[in-house]
Amino acid sequence: MYILSFITPLEVHDFVLAQYRTYLGTLKAELAAVFAKHEDIRLNPEEATVAYVTLLDGLDVQLVYETRQSYEHALAIAWNVFWTGIRR
Repeated sequence: MYILSFITPLEVHDFVLAQYRTYLGTLKAELAAVFAKHEDIRLNPEEATVAYVTLLDGLDVQLVYETRQSYEHALAIAWNVFWTGIRR
């Protein structure tokens, strides 16, 4: 769905975009609920969610354009930086 949202044919663009926004809204709501349960992070649930989704977007692009090994390397580094950065 992520890739399709970038290369959508004009005839279905509005439909795909609406579906992607629904997916993104659901993802953000679920993440915020998870982050709200963690008292060991220094960000509020919305801030942690935005940071995570932004990280995920970058990693998704990495997955599209790079090799699996390169993606996994970037994932390990990015996750370490993210988790270290949000913990108290």
